Amino acid sequence: MTGNVTRHAHPWLRLLAALLVGLGLALWLAPGAALAQEGTPAWDGLSAREQTLLAPFADRWDTLPLERREALMRGARRWDTLSPDERAEVKRRFRAWQHLPPEQQERIRDRFRRFRALPPAEQAHILQRRAWFRDLPPERRRELRERWRSLSPETRRDVLERRRDVPVRPPTAAPRLR
Repeated sequence: MTGNVTRHAHPWLRLLAALLVGLGLALWLAPGAALAQEGTPAWDGLSAREQTLLAPFADRWDTLPLERREALMRGARRWDTLSPDERAEVKRRFRAWQHLPPEQQERIRDRFRRFRALPPAEQAHILQRRAWFRDLPPERRRELRERWRSLSPETRRDVLERRRDVPVRPPTAAPRLR
């Protein structure tokens, strides 16, 4: 779906799709508490499981920047917490990422950096809108994409400008069960 969204949706949806891909990668590679700088071991200091997961980096591990090694170690730890379905999804997204042209990867990284720089309420609002769109029936999503594509560039710009003026609502709590 992401490829479809990025090719056919208006800029807001393309940004959202790119942010989600970046968010997925960031969640896989970067979450968790920061490791102490001296706590990032040399390759021989990694556990057997970490070495297995990080094997593609074995030949250059000790030359990688500290931040990259820490992120990779956090990703390896996170990998062990994922269900088989979650692992399959991460692999699928990573393969899709690897096949993107470098310019598109950089655009996605930039969009993700911009998303992360937004206030938490705005991030939550974007994620809510993405969930709303994702949960629409496919035909309705297609209809909205077509409607967006039919707008002139000036009208699109106006719509996006008006959206910026809409107050951001904080995330709503899940309904309580009675």
